[in-house]
Amino acid sequence: PFSTAVRPYTREVLECFKDPAVTDVVLCWGSQTAKTMSLMAGLAWIIDNEPSPLLWLMPTESLARSFAKTRWLPMLEDSPTLVAHFPDDRHKLTTLEQHFDHCTLNFVGSNSPANLASRPIRVLVADEVDKFAQATEKEAAALDLAMQRTKSFSSSKHFLTSTPTVSEGDIWQQFLRGDQRRYFIPCPHCGEKIRLEWKQVKCETEKDDAGKTNLAKVRSSARYE
Repeated sequence: PFSTAVRPYTREVLECFKDPAVTDVVLCWGSQTAKTMSLMAGLAWIIDNEPSPLLWLMPTESLARSFAKTRWLPMLEDSPTLVAHFPDDRHKLTTLEQHFDHCTLNFVGSNSPANLASRPIRVLVADEVDKFAQATEKEAAALDLAMQRTKSFSSSKHFLTSTPTVSEGDIWQQFLRGDQRRYFIPCPHCGEKIRLEWKQVKCETEKDDAGKTNLAKVRSSARYE
């Protein structure tokens, strides 16, 4: 069963999947912080509750194929609710093109512009956008091509996510266009809401005669100020 207990910051993201007032969600998160898992859970909810044309965009087709095969399909198969939406003909549930009873989901790599430009979609999931193919003299950027595919739907949604790279990167620029929400936690001492920042992690360091850091000292003194 999926739970947000250890990652409560994912709850608002999941609520956005069903909120008709939300059209664009940008997750500018660090690596291994449940970005993709949150999108998987949200898209599973869409398939069950608001079936419509769906597209999951990743940096390359090979990565999309691997993800669909090793992470996405096993999650579906573990859920009786989602298995109930599988087609009678299992040949319609391929790795990159999946036909459910009331909707279709396609996995596409940003290096396949022809696949991006050929299908209307209502919900776009763009995973690791800072690694997407950029614009060339002959073709628009992959993210722009995918966003254009949602124009046919008045209730379209875009979920963009990536570990940030540089300030000019797509994910940071998209984040700046929104309301720039951040996750705050209460200080265990005074209760004031604060942001966790790496520069506030402190520890005592000392080196031995060989110049090696005393890791036991680091562990015992590590703290957050």
